[in-house]
Amino acid sequence: MSAAWEQRATRLGRGPIRRGLHYDDDPPTIPPRQARRVTALQPTSNHMIFEDLHFFSETFGNPSHSAVLLIMGAMSSAVWWPSDFCARLADRKRFVIRYDHRDTGRSTSYPPGQADYTVEDLADDAIRILDGHAIGRAHPVGLYV
Repeated sequence: MSAAWEQRATRLGRGPIRRGLHYDDDPPTIPPRQARRVTALQPTSNHMIFEDLHFFSETFGNPSHSAVLLIMGAMSSAVWWPSDFCARLADRKRFVIRYDHRDTGRSTSYPPGQADYTVEDLADDAIRILDGHAIGRAHPVGLYV
């Protein structure tokens, strides 16, 4: 096995991956993936109200599948998660939820400089979104959260 391959496996916290084959010099060559046909999925739009907070979310896929909660940060709305990306996840048997958190998109907004919420409130909002979709457990995925 090459030293570079061994270092990479060690850095990732794994031992050598042999996939059931024995090799001495180099890892096995893995053929490129075949192009997969992605099912064209139209998102389902949802408006939720919790006390005085309004949230907008979109879902892709079957609610009986394992849920993925996409959280876009840095004052960006849910549409920054591309629909094609969401559809690909749903095509792989995931129920995908993307939502506009406070002060973004179609969710509750505050006048500039008058927002009185904390990071903890934003975390609670993620739970509210899951509750609104009757989801007890999800894989959270955040970008610059």
